[in-house]
Amino acid sequence: MDTEQDDHDVLESELNEMRNRVTTLTRQLRRAREEFEDEMLTKENHLQRRFREFQEQLEEEQRSKERALQLVKDLENQLFMTRAEETEEENGMLAL
Repeated sequence: MDTEQDDHDVLESELNEMRNRVTTLTRQLRRAREEFEDEMLTKENHLQRRFREFQEQLEEEQRSKERALQLVKDLENQLFMTRAEETEEENGMLAL
């Protein structure tokens, strides 16, 4: 009977140790998961900020390109008008 009780006590003790170990591992896993999720959230926020910065930079470059193209177009028109005026002046001088 005593050996049965001793065996029971040993098994009960081992069971409690295993429960404590499972509880400890569960806590460690939860903490590791929370740290991982926090780290991933931080990285995601950083990447989203960088993406927005690049997007804004791209939009500014596109606006700059449009302004440059408009300037080229205006200068081409101005050149065309100047050449037309010079041609008219030359024709007027030749007519004299």
